[in-house]
Amino acid sequence: MHGLFELHAHHPGVDHQRQCHQDHHRGSGALRDLAAQAPLPAGAWVLDAGCGLGDGLKALREAYPAAQLHGLEWSWPLRWMCALSCPWAQIGRAHV
Repeated sequence: MHGLFELHAHHPGVDHQRQCHQDHHRGSGALRDLAAQAPLPAGAWVLDAGCGLGDGLKALREAYPAAQLHGLEWSWPLRWMCALSCPWAQIGRAHV
């Protein structure tokens, strides 16, 4: 039996989504070379203003594993979900 992904494997949008998903997990997104381009000392504070669900914080953690990561999000539900998915970061609520 074919899964949903297999049934739509030849749809152009699915190929793009699959590539984006693979790129995200390989760290080849927008922040891929950030640490090389903008090195930070260990323990530096990094803020993701408008952190949403925490995808940017996860990429920042990969780029800067020794940094102290902080996120700000206005939406209570998004802030709560981000705090759950990024327990190693300090997440606050603010309008940015």
